[in-house]
Amino acid sequence: MCDLNPSRTRRSPSRTIFNGARFSRCSRLLAGRRGGFQALLWAAVVNLILFGLFLTCATSVYETNDDLMMQMIASGFHTGHPDAHLVFTNVLIGWGLRFLYGAWAGCNWYFIYLLAVHYAALTAIAFLVVSRRGGWLFALLYVGFFLIVETRILLYLQFTTTAFLAGTAGLLLLVDGLQPGHPARWLKVIAGIAFVSLMCLVREPVALLLAVIACPFLLERLGLAEWHRLLGTGLAFAGIFLALHGINRWAYQRDPAWAEFSEYNRMRGEIQVTTLGGFIPQAAPTVGWSENDGWMFSHFYFSDPDVYAGVPKMRLFLDKLKALARDKPASSWRFSARFLFLPKIFLFRRDTGTLMNLAILNAMWCILAAGAVRRRCLATLLISYGLFVVLCFYLLRTARLPERISYNIPLFIHAICLYWATGFHNLPVAITRPDRLNIFLAPLRRAKALRLAALVLIPIWAALYLFSLSKLAQNLWSANAFDRNLEHISHKIFRPIRTLMPAQKTPILIAMPLDSVLEQCLFFYPSAEKVPFFLVPYGWITHSPLFSQILERHRLRPYSLSLVDRQDVFFLMETRWLEPLRTFYREHYGLDIRFDMVLNTDGMPQYEDCRLHLYQAHTAGDKAPIGTAP
Repeated sequence: MCDLNPSRTRRSPSRTIFNGARFSRCSRLLAGRRGGFQALLWAAVVNLILFGLFLTCATSVYETNDDLMMQMIASGFHTGHPDAHLVFTNVLIGWGLRFLYGAWAGCNWYFIYLLAVHYAALTAIAFLVVSRRGGWLFALLYVGFFLIVETRILLYLQFTTTAFLAGTAGLLLLVDGLQPGHPARWLKVIAGIAFVSLMCLVREPVALLLAVIACPFLLERLGLAEWHRLLGTGLAFAGIFLALHGINRWAYQRDPAWAEFSEYNRMRGEIQVTTLGGFIPQAAPTVGWSENDGWMFSHFYFSDPDVYAGVPKMRLFLDKLKALARDKPASSWRFSARFLFLPKIFLFRRDTGTLMNLAILNAMWCILAAGAVRRRCLATLLISYGLFVVLCFYLLRTARLPERISYNIPLFIHAICLYWATGFHNLPVAITRPDRLNIFLAPLRRAKALRLAALVLIPIWAALYLFSLSKLAQNLWSANAFDRNLEHISHKIFRPIRTLMPAQKTPILIAMPLDSVLEQCLFFYPSAEKVPFFLVPYGWITHSPLFSQILERHRLRPYSLSLVDRQDVFFLMETRWLEPLRTFYREHYGLDIRFDMVLNTDGMPQYEDCRLHLYQAHTAGDKAPIGTAP
């Protein structure tokens, strides 16, 4: 017979699933506070899980075609051999990518490099969270930070946001390693400088953006008491920055062709998508351009060397534009009240506006939990917000504020709030000195007022937070669905192009500024080996030594005339480019050109979503001799 008396039943605690001691040990293992290598290992494992889940469930693409172009340069997509001149990214990274593509061309090393920078930066931030404050709450807060802030920029990879994320991680490591009143933790300082240097390698101008945005936070963290540490770190970073800049400049200046292109590209960048672009029609005659030439240049098509190339021409054009801009009335600099609410400024950048709303709500909660340093955190956030308003106003008035720039502002707010929150447990409790007459009544009144405020404000805060989260989730879901559909299209989009010419011949596609579906699909083809066509690019790579190699490789000189009456050349473009191209040929070469559509997938049910529109150019009359341009 069995003994039914529970008081006499022996049960080993180690064999019980829900044993409290075992659960406590598991809890400490997964979310306990750690230091040193254990904290780093925890951060690496957690991010490995998060990145693995993301890459399993989501499909990443590039936010802009700048990254796609740099991927093509590094892989040798256009020229047949890898190249290190990425133009916007330091040549040291270019050399590394050139070596990797040379060793294994079938792997998308550029995408892996961006992903690796994200992983390293997020691991550094997670390391700070778990080393400063462990526990389930802060482990979940970091996961929330990843889901809210990182998911979007992983979904749309872009080298500018990648650089800013690396710089933010480096900044947090620096301020944590140089805390006033504590011995300097030089490993964190060195790691911070390494991440900031990585930021400069990925996108050098981001260093200035981060320096401006982070000023109030740096002053709040370090102050002036430890000025010698701050000065030493600043000098070390300045030295590294100048060294990296010098190496990159040397790599371009040693080749006269790349040196000339760098100067041309710098001046072009000051014109396109800036306020100077509005004066292009007035300044065009200064360099012999027609109104149509100016329109094509402003829309990123300036491929003809005979019309658009040359540093002297671009310098003269830029000087004229600046002269016209100086005569512009100062009313355009009037400050509007709408700039005071940043989510409204970011209205047309849906993800940034939503993230800014969440950043403001998180900042409110952070201030509430700050305790004795509430006023300091509030002052830092208010000064930072004012600085962000001024920065956005300046960028909108002088250039533009694309999402790859604006998104960094709420990203930084989320990062510093997470960092602050991990240190609140070490702060002393705020001490107040109540008036002697109200020594008994004041606490009761204050407690009652706080309870009433909490009853009203917390539901409002929660409703706004959930609403913003739902909007962000909806945007990310739609974006991921679009990316997955793009990947599906990439498996079939080449089939219609293969029918254009016999199997032994390869068509040459002249891509007009469009960011077409075909161009976007090239993200999934890191190597040109499986692509059944040659692509002639447009945009900032024009007039570079690489572009000259492309023209020589496909016998495209003189450029514009070589595209006419040639059976293997096709224009990939929308109908809006037909009339400007006809006008261009008529004004510069005296030719009447017709464009015959040879492929339109809009009428093919199987390929309707490919949106391929290919044309061939033919002379409608006798061909005029070269050099008849007015």
